[in-house]
Amino acid sequence: MDWIHFAQERNRWRVYVMAEYGRSEEKRIEAFEMWIWRRMERVKWTERVRNEAVLERVGEERMMLELMK
Repeated sequence: MDWIHFAQERNRWRVYVMAEYGRSEEKRIEAFEMWIWRRMERVKWTERVRNEAVLERVGEERMMLELMK
């Protein structure tokens, strides 16, 4: 399979996933990414630190969803 066909299949799969799961799947991916950052920074949920503050600590932006597209 060449790259053009691969890209077309990837786009079809993305459309299928969005139609099947919608926004909830994107939220799960973003939540997983934030869970990883919080674990790495050892931020407890009882500290009530906002996601934006955690991203500022690590000097990153949300990117997992973009990498998957």
